[in-house]
Amino acid sequence: MSILNYQNLTLTYNEQEILHHIDLMIPKNQITVIVGQSGSGKSTLLKATMGLLSDDAKIIEGKILFEEDNLLEKDLDCYRGKKIGMIFQNPLTYFDDYQNIEEHFYESLHTHFKYSKKQSREIAIHYLKQMGLEKTILNKYPFELSGGMAQRVMIALVLCLQPSLVLADEPTSSLDVVIQKQILDYLLNLKKQTTFVFVTHNIQVARYIADQIVVIKDGMIVEKGNVETLFNAPKHPYTKSLL
Repeated sequence: MSILNYQNLTLTYNEQEILHHIDLMIPKNQITVIVGQSGSGKSTLLKATMGLLSDDAKIIEGKILFEEDNLLEKDLDCYRGKKIGMIFQNPLTYFDDYQNIEEHFYESLHTHFKYSKKQSREIAIHYLKQMGLEKTILNKYPFELSGGMAQRVMIALVLCLQPSLVLADEPTSSLDVVIQKQILDYLLNLKKQTTFVFVTHNIQVARYIADQIVVIKDGMIVEKGNVETLFNAPKHPYTKSLL
């Protein structure tokens, strides 16, 4: 059973086609990892799903179905956060520097669930602990965080809303190996309730967490399959070169 389904999705940027007829089903309660070189269209696909494309980008054909709703015809404010979460590659650009981390959690949890400040603080502490962070970080402002800390805070902010689908763009790229494994293990344990679409350049990360791997080259899917098949018997020359 799929939770997300791309049907013949074609997208242009400055009138140049950069995603070509993407057909992809994302199975529910699995981790789908999208791999490919920089500029292949991985991040663009996630942004298109969330309606976060720049004005120069246009979807000219296709559908993006989330639980049978075509997201291209919907008000995505009704989906972002509580239903579909997104972990951005550069989280510091999405934080408000005038709010400390505790205020970020409260605003998000109160908006979606009407939680009080006390409830929001308790939830924030729980999710930050899963990311290996102390509660003292709640008093910090985004500009006081390192890149790795900011990534972990953003993961906690997204997961605390318990969305059924999470889109993650290089979410552990700034983390050391020990912390990275801790967080990947935590994400693996969430599969019973959450579906993940995970973009990464790191083939070893892909191998560790993926149920399904999708290989994108120049805006086209060149190969996809379960992790064992794709690593043990890749068919496309590009997949072989990545591995």
